[in-house]
Amino acid sequence: MKSYVHKHLHIVLIIIMAVCLILPQLFAHNVVVGVDGMFHLNRFYDAAMQIKEHHFSYFQMNYSFNHSARIVNALYGPYFAYLAGLVLLLAGSWLRFEILLGLILEITAGYGMYRLANVSGATRRWSTAAALLYIAGGAVPSWLSTQQFTAWGAALLPYVLIYGVRMISGRGRFNTLGFAIAVAVIVETHLLSAAITLLAIIPFAVYGFWRSKERAAFTLHVLVAALLCLLLTANVWGGMLDVYGSNHLVAPFAPIASSYDATTVSFTEYGVGAAAELGLVFSVLFIGQIAYCCFKQKRTVLDVMLTGTGAAFLLLSSNVFPWTKLITAHPVLASYLQFPSRFRPVATALLLAAAAISASQFQWNMGRVRTMTSTIAAVLVALLALQTVGDMQQLADTWQRPQVLADPTGVVLNAKDMRSIKKDFASSDLAAPLNDINKVSADYLPVPDKDVAKVKARTGLHVYAQQTIPITPINKNGEGGAMVSNYADKQTSAGTKNGTDPLYRKLVVIPSLHADKYADGTGTTMKWTAKHTGMVKLPLVMYTRTQVVLNGKRLPQQPTLAKRSIIGTIQVRQRAGKNVISLHYVPRAITRVLIGLSLIAWLLALILLLLLRVWQRRNQAGRHSAEA
Repeated sequence: MKSYVHKHLHIVLIIIMAVCLILPQLFAHNVVVGVDGMFHLNRFYDAAMQIKEHHFSYFQMNYSFNHSARIVNALYGPYFAYLAGLVLLLAGSWLRFEILLGLILEITAGYGMYRLANVSGATRRWSTAAALLYIAGGAVPSWLSTQQFTAWGAALLPYVLIYGVRMISGRGRFNTLGFAIAVAVIVETHLLSAAITLLAIIPFAVYGFWRSKERAAFTLHVLVAALLCLLLTANVWGGMLDVYGSNHLVAPFAPIASSYDATTVSFTEYGVGAAAELGLVFSVLFIGQIAYCCFKQKRTVLDVMLTGTGAAFLLLSSNVFPWTKLITAHPVLASYLQFPSRFRPVATALLLAAAAISASQFQWNMGRVRTMTSTIAAVLVALLALQTVGDMQQLADTWQRPQVLADPTGVVLNAKDMRSIKKDFASSDLAAPLNDINKVSADYLPVPDKDVAKVKARTGLHVYAQQTIPITPINKNGEGGAMVSNYADKQTSAGTKNGTDPLYRKLVVIPSLHADKYADGTGTTMKWTAKHTGMVKLPLVMYTRTQVVLNGKRLPQQPTLAKRSIIGTIQVRQRAGKNVISLHYVPRAITRVLIGLSLIAWLLALILLLLLRVWQRRNQAGRHSAEA
């Protein structure tokens, strides 16, 4: 038993750390509702209800988002949403769901970071230290405190980076199927994180190709992995082509100044969520590792690649890179990248792996030195963990105060009082909190062709691109030049006031509070009674491929029968008396085929991966018995 525990000590320590980080939530029984909380809770609830009711609607959201028939999950981590929905059903309450998902996140991230460091050549001791540092602070625990979904990308990206390391250490040889699955998993979870991680793989692939003695075989392996990944993720790109190919969609929120959330070196606490401060522990570790790699005499190729690529992504996440000029020239980057600090998780993983290798390469001739360094590593882990636990404790305290919500930004409350919200979150009625708190977010709503220019003019991007951001004076020493502290807040408010979110609040959220809407199989149905015949605005969203049936008759998209508002909400001609309308999204036949192919590919890939694992273990067992 002792030998088994010792062999798997890294897993035990990762689990202990994961439990410690959520202890405040366990003791306080509080649900964390961060800035993106209600957006993701709606996504997961919809997937959970589809599974429960056996009414699957890959595109249209029929159970959540105010029963508005909008599309979200198909464009944002589709298969992950179904997995999270399954966890929600098993948990039975939002509190248990958050605790379970938090544990899954931390353990997944910790084991991935351990494997990355270990495959790179670090000892088990220092690989474990890297894993604990990775999950104790930075991007990963931001899901626990703010529901920043970048945390899930951060949890999965080490599994992809492992194959970059193997492209170098294995002289270009790597597991094609494993690489394809690792990339596909992160694509199915958080597409932006997948794109950034693949960008980080490029230098490893280029060097692996250059070093490989069988370049044709290396190229073939990469191409096969790419094709397998495309097949596994056919639902993602097929779904996006189906929706984006026939609609102009409202882009995600674009910060007025993306550079405001760029990474900065700091020697205090690390920034939570998209906040940019590295914090004392990571600042010291990263600067120390970069300096050590630059000045040490014997550097391996892997040392240079891990440290150099990590440092490059750290610079990309900072204001050293001219983000202000770039986003002003290409405003669309602000909507999809949002914050330069999104590059930081890749930098963190690579630099921690490099630091673990450096620590492992020291010659520990004296027991005291080894004890001292282990103590320092434990102290660094403890510092990060204490801040995260402290943040979680503050959220627990907020739950007990009248505010209740960790971040009430961008929501409409429809509860009798805050105590009702707490009670509903603790109950087994998973829909109740979603009715209490309505998220006002216009992401992925369809904009009619005639209104595209108008919507672009209403967003913060227009303000950002056309105005100069005031900064503090720069003195002769080059100090200053910071953005005026309250400017971003003021401009964000100004941009939002005239943007699409208030329209969504006015046309969907508020009218939905007392509307008779419900999921009807794979569609959404609404009933109402009218006193007069005439055009009426309904809190339902219609995309180009949405099929509308009003009072038993299918409506073609003609202005005389049905038209759309600036954010795609439908207007129809009602009749006096009772009216019934149903909306179903009908994808192209090729899109349905691609989704089916993706499901079959995942099933076959997982079966094949399992068979390969069994075969490898039998071979290892055979070798051990032969040696004995």
